[in-house]
Amino acid sequence: MAIDLNLIENIASQKYDWITGRVSSQIGGRETNQDAYGVSETPFGFLVVVCDGMGGGPAGELASSIAVDTIIRQVCDAEVSDARINIVIKAIRCANEAIINRGIAEPNLQGMGSTCTVLLINENSAIAAYVGDSRIYQLQGRQKKWRTFDHSMVFGLVKQGVITEEQARLSAQSNVITRALGIKLDLEVDAFELPFQKNDRFLLTTDGVHGAMPEKDLVEHVTDPDKPLELLVDDLVKEAERLGVARGGHHDNHTVAIVDVKKKSTLKTKMSKGVKYTIWILSTILCLSLVLNVLLLARVLNEPKGIDQNVKDVFSKFQENKSVTESDPGSLENVEQTEMQNAASLETDPSEAVPEFEPAETEGDATIEEGAASENNASEDAQVSSDSEASPAQPAPAK
Repeated sequence: MAIDLNLIENIASQKYDWITGRVSSQIGGRETNQDAYGVSETPFGFLVVVCDGMGGGPAGELASSIAVDTIIRQVCDAEVSDARINIVIKAIRCANEAIINRGIAEPNLQGMGSTCTVLLINENSAIAAYVGDSRIYQLQGRQKKWRTFDHSMVFGLVKQGVITEEQARLSAQSNVITRALGIKLDLEVDAFELPFQKNDRFLLTTDGVHGAMPEKDLVEHVTDPDKPLELLVDDLVKEAERLGVARGGHHDNHTVAIVDVKKKSTLKTKMSKGVKYTIWILSTILCLSLVLNVLLLARVLNEPKGIDQNVKDVFSKFQENKSVTESDPGSLENVEQTEMQNAASLETDPSEAVPEFEPAETEGDATIEEGAASENNASEDAQVSSDSEASPAQPAPAK
């Protein structure tokens, strides 16, 4: 079936002139279009809702329409004092109750249900909430920054590491979802508050779009910088249709909404785990470096300072003498005699110096002492003769 270009429209916020977008919903290869979407200005931001009905025929179409209408109405009528993320969650749960109640009132509609994706944007942040396998992407440049995780049986296997996302996409069980509006009253809604940068792009799709092609191809299609938004959406819709026809022409309805923001949110972007880990490693290295430098500085400060150069010279000379002595023990006597002569030359004039003799245990000395004791009254000449006899004696070298 051909693309209906009348079902492709531009969307823009009057209150937030920095929000623009484009949306398309095509019937694909089915008899009815069970997808539905809606956009609205609300007191809490610009609201975009995309839903994919299930239950067959009119029931699925009705379920998605109830979901879109209820969510928009509930957000518009919410209490201003409530947090935006809680407003969106409550609106989705009200839509769930509305679908269940309609099925109870009309038994032929029982079992109908719908997925839903909701995006609520203002200057503070983007609220993204979903149930089922319809998706919300946040794109930055040509990269996927964030994406919802399908509530489906095959994605449960992806989460467990059993299969890859591409295997899940190609699986025959890819359309079996584990969460949807209209199934039970106790509905769990996944909701997130996201910061965004200027020129970020949000993409909302039903599985007729992201199930038709690998995710890498989808991201390349919607982030092509050479195409304006209108042409980009048109080409993506045509590509989804082409792939569906090539596979037999019984392809699913496909709906896509793209929302661009030309302003940065006041909510700041949190650091990723990888960045935090890198900063932690660098901080640890820096701290260790500081500690080592402090320890090194403390060691330097504790070392003796101001050692006199003369002391160093004496120590050096001592080391030289020690090495000489160790190599030639007989040279020690010469070294000591030289040092004694140097010391004597510094204290007295060599011409006036009187050598002092230490008592030596020799026979000549013993004779002099005995003569002095026995001849106390002897004449001075006898003493002189005794001294002249003892004068040839020399002091013994110290050892």
